[in-house]
Amino acid sequence: MPFQADNDILEFSVKLGYLPYMIERYIEMLGENGTKELIKFNETSLPQTIRLNSLRNSYENTERALTKKGIKLKKDSQYLESRTIIETPHPIGATPEYLNGYYMLQGKNSIYPSRILDPQEGELVGDFAAAPGGKTTHLAQIMNNKGKIVAIDISANRCRSLKSNLSRMGVENTIVLQMDARKISDFHLLFDKILLDAPCSGSGVIAT
Repeated sequence: MPFQADNDILEFSVKLGYLPYMIERYIEMLGENGTKELIKFNETSLPQTIRLNSLRNSYENTERALTKKGIKLKKDSQYLESRTIIETPHPIGATPEYLNGYYMLQGKNSIYPSRILDPQEGELVGDFAAAPGGKTTHLAQIMNNKGKIVAIDISANRCRSLKSNLSRMGVENTIVLQMDARKISDFHLLFDKILLDAPCSGSGVIAT
């Protein structure tokens, strides 16, 4: 379908549930064909993945418990903590293992940043725009709950979600600050590393 005028963009975006400004932005960045390919990919269901949490339980014990429930998992060839859900008779976010913090619902692409940052035990690490805590809890896991993480988010509601996930996942080395991370220099902290997964309009969660 050609994108020749604003009406064409509006018709196309409404048909697929996209806002017109998003389609315009995609066309500007990717062109018409690239936009079509992006939308085609976004409309494709992706496999659900989880990150096993060694702060609460061993990978083997968690995997064994989920397998007993009929949940089929596939190990990731790159990251030991990542599992793809092949089949599950239960909502994966409502099992006792999930509630006890044995794993986090987390896409593999969200595992990359913490692994690339490679925080070390004993380091002071900043996680800016940290809520709801998927990457914060992963950083703590990589650091074996040693060192210190300063997790910052500007939203009070999101900080509550962050604290809830930190507690559920057994994180003990993290301080949560509700503030604008741009003002962190007022605290005169010397971070060894900083993770900034800046929030956006939600365009990163379009793919189903």
